[in-house]
Amino acid sequence: MSQLSANRLMTKARSYEKKGEYALARDVYTKVLENFPNNEKAKKAFLKIVNNGTNLTELDPPKNIMDRLDDLFNKCYYEDCLKLAEQLVQQYPKSSHVWNFIGVSNHNLDNIEKAEWAVSKAIALKPEAANLYNNQGNIVRSAGRVDDAIKLYQRAIELKPDKAGYHYNLSVNKKFITDDPHIEQITNLLSKSGISDNDKYYFHFALAKAFKDIGKYEEAFQSLTQGNAIRKKILHYDINSDVRLFEKIKKTTVSIEQLTVDIPDEKNTPVPIFIVGMPRSGTSLVEQIITSHLEVAGAGELNFIGRLAALIVNESIQLNSENILDMRTRYLAELRKISVNRNYITDKAPQNFRFLHLIYTAFPESRVIHVKRDPAAVCWSNFNHLFTSNDLGYSHDLDDVVQYYKLYDDLMQFWSERYGEKIYTLDYEKLVTNQESETRKLIDYLGLGWDERCLEPEKNERSVRTASQEQVRKKVYSGSQQQWRKFEPFMNGAFDTLGS
Repeated sequence: MSQLSANRLMTKARSYEKKGEYALARDVYTKVLENFPNNEKAKKAFLKIVNNGTNLTELDPPKNIMDRLDDLFNKCYYEDCLKLAEQLVQQYPKSSHVWNFIGVSNHNLDNIEKAEWAVSKAIALKPEAANLYNNQGNIVRSAGRVDDAIKLYQRAIELKPDKAGYHYNLSVNKKFITDDPHIEQITNLLSKSGISDNDKYYFHFALAKAFKDIGKYEEAFQSLTQGNAIRKKILHYDINSDVRLFEKIKKTTVSIEQLTVDIPDEKNTPVPIFIVGMPRSGTSLVEQIITSHLEVAGAGELNFIGRLAALIVNESIQLNSENILDMRTRYLAELRKISVNRNYITDKAPQNFRFLHLIYTAFPESRVIHVKRDPAAVCWSNFNHLFTSNDLGYSHDLDDVVQYYKLYDDLMQFWSERYGEKIYTLDYEKLVTNQESETRKLIDYLGLGWDERCLEPEKNERSVRTASQEQVRKKVYSGSQQQWRKFEPFMNGAFDTLGS
């Protein structure tokens, strides 16, 4: 942009101001400052509008910048999203949307206090925005403050009564009672004409939770089946896509193992601890146990390995030692940012079990813990939970769940034949019935000294954002193993081929 163009834009912006069109004037001044950040006239005019422009209906950055924030957040680049939002809030201090991005990005980076504070700022700026109360509910819920979360979800519903996701969030955190008016409210919303499929599956899952709470298991099963069927249709999921993926994984194994990757001798680098297994197999509990140790930080479920490994397996990225080393370098750089100077850090993305050949090649110093759980219990838990990820399409159909479990079990046997004792297999049933002895063996495998805190994972104050957040706040117990039996009469023998 030339100086002449900037002058013309300044004239245009002042014209908007005279007409009282402050939002348009602000956007023009922003365009000038993007090219001439030291333009004092544009800077003063911009700040005047931001600080005194009460007629502005919105005080947000231009749409292209907001789209950039959305894109970063949706791709899980939370640090980049936070960095950009923190820069923008200096220019747009009255933008509830920017403050919200600061909050939800901090939440996904486990900065709970900062997250709650930022969303509180957003709510103060826009107290009638229902989504902000829902976001704040998610934040305090991950910190274990269930009662506070329930009140926030209820407030979100008051402001936007027909938002299915808010009803679902409330349903999974409250305890329904017989004749609960919330059940009738959800039922009425579900029966409305013109309701979208996205709303339908949320309402069905909310009803399933309600029916389970009041002991109506057949109705709960019907709601689960309907909700899952809709979700599967939305995702266009076909189990054969995973069958083909698992075949590719096996085929690439030999090629990967033949690579010579020159691993540098890196100091002050946290050792990754990969906790893998089927989703809902107990990986969250295991992470809470391990991260109770003073030497271990927790990264939660990182999608880094899965995203890059899938590209390599699908040949979107060339398979060579340079790309493997690049993956290692970039991944460890991310770990350093969140390891808080501890020597070990957990990555609890369960489905990393699919890429152990890449993990052992790129991170030979890493530890791998495979959490194994009763097949029927873990398959039911997958079907019973609504995953927000689009990568778990198999979970929305009982037959698909069973077939996927068999794919997983076969692949873990394949890895076991290649890597043997490098993989530490932890039996979930043994852990919850013989907690101390199994925990001691686990900590010994990691090469850590004993820490008594590992026997009280329920006291671990780190945030938990997975579907298991309620369970890990309780003492270790074994009560969930046979929950699926309550629904067995309606399942038409779906689990008969699983074995034990």
